[in-house]
Amino acid sequence: MQASGQWHIEHPSRGDYFSIWSLADWHLFNAACLVDRLKEDIEKIRLDPNALWTGVGDYAEFISPSDPRFNPDDVSSEVLASDLGRIGPKYIKAVLDLMRPIAHKCLGLGFGNHEFRYMKEKEQQNLHGWLCLELAKFAGHEIPDLGYSALFDLVFHRHPNIKRWRGPYRTASPPRFGDVFTLRIYQHHGSGAARTSGGKLNGLVAKMREFEADLYFVAHAHEKQDQELPVIGANRDCTHLTEIRRVGVRTGSYLRTYAQGQTGYGEMAGFPPSCLGARAVEICPNERRITKIVL
Repeated sequence: MQASGQWHIEHPSRGDYFSIWSLADWHLFNAACLVDRLKEDIEKIRLDPNALWTGVGDYAEFISPSDPRFNPDDVSSEVLASDLGRIGPKYIKAVLDLMRPIAHKCLGLGFGNHEFRYMKEKEQQNLHGWLCLELAKFAGHEIPDLGYSALFDLVFHRHPNIKRWRGPYRTASPPRFGDVFTLRIYQHHGSGAARTSGGKLNGLVAKMREFEADLYFVAHAHEKQDQELPVIGANRDCTHLTEIRRVGVRTGSYLRTYAQGQTGYGEMAGFPPSCLGARAVEICPNERRITKIVL
C-alpha cells in the first residue's frame, strides 16, 4: 500500500467546482472491450477544464497464451500472432497513448490484478512503473505509482488574486493564503468475485470502515455503486457532536460480459452484465464537501 502525499490546487472563487474521475477496468485488447466508450469518457475529462482523474488498474487484458485463462476468441483483432510473445510492451504503450491527452490532469496510477499477475509471472515488475514515468513526460509533473491501493490528499487553496485554478502540484512549502480544504482519497483496485450487487456493496463499505478517508474509489467488480457513511464524533472539548461524511464510489468497466458471437470468461463464470463507463464525483471546496456523483 502507498501513502502518496499531497497534491495542491489553487483556485480563485468560492463558486469553483472540480470533478474527480476514477478510471479502471478498461481491459484493452479484449475483443469485448468498448474502446469507443472509453475514448468518450477520456474526451469528457479532456474537455472539462476542472477535471482531474486517478487510474485504478486493469487498463489492458494482460492474459498471455501461457495463462490458463487465455482464449484466442477473446483477443482483439488488433493483436497479431507475432504480438503474443510481447504483449506487455504492446499493451502498455497502447494504454499510454490513450492516457496522453489527459496526462496533465492525472493524480496517480494504480494497477489491478491483471497487471499484477502478468508482471509477476513474466518477471516484468517494472512495467507499471514504466507507464508512470512515461506518462509523467506528457503530464509535466510526477505521476505517482499508487500500487494496488493508496491514500493521498487533495488540498484546495482559495487564492482570489488568480484568474484560473493552478495545479495539481506538489510542494514542501504549501501556500498560506485563503480558505483551505483537504480531501483525503483512498483507492483500491478491488478483490473478490461477488455476484450480487449487495455482496459488491458490502465490499465497498468494508473499505470505508477499515481506512480513514473522505472519498473511496474501488473498482474490479464491473459495477457502478456509491454509498455514504456518516461517522459521528465530537468537537475537540467534546461539547458538541460532529459528523464526518464518507463517500464511497465503485466505478464501472469497459468490458462487456456478454458480447455477440463471443464467449468470454465472465460469461462462463455466470457474472452479471457489466455496468459500462467511469464514475466521478463533483467537489466544491468552499462547501467543503462532495456535492454529487457523476455517472
